[in-house]
Amino acid sequence: MPDAIPIAGLGDDLAVLIYVLHKIWGDVSEDIKKKAYDKLTAWFDEDEAKAVIGNLFTEDPSDTPV
Repeated sequence: MPDAIPIAGLGDDLAVLIYVLHKIWGDVSEDIKKKAYDKLTAWFDEDEAKAVIGNLFTEDPSDTPV
């Protein structure tokens, strides 16, 4: 959809991004996940990190709210 259409135009882009991230997350090595976690915790304080990260770095990332 064209991005000029409010909400729907950007919504489909977001849906594709979420889909792709969900599909490739299982192929990301634990070392890379650790580096990403460390970087996010450096950017956000503890409460913000919990809200932003959620349980993304746990064994079952499907529980993470989108």
